[in-house]
Amino acid sequence: MTWAEAAYASLPALSWQQIVVGDPLARPRRDREDVDANGRVNIDDLYRWQQTPVDLNNSGTSDDTDFKLLETTVRAFELARMKGDLR
Repeated sequence: MTWAEAAYASLPALSWQQIVVGDPLARPRRDREDVDANGRVNIDDLYRWQQTPVDLNNSGTSDDTDFKLLETTVRAFELARMKGDLR
């Protein structure tokens, strides 16, 4: 379901007193940045993006901004993995 469908389905009755709080653009999984579709966002996705650029931010073109977004995501996942290994 989309966020709006899930929010509407969660309401017990339609009333002016009901409010739904949430981010409709939130995604529980980061599958857009997984360019090589292996289930992990890692350095291999950067190599694949260099071979076949993908528009990650829906700007209409695949440019350096998309690459920087992917690079930031890869670095964040690597940092999280390193911190997890330290525990």
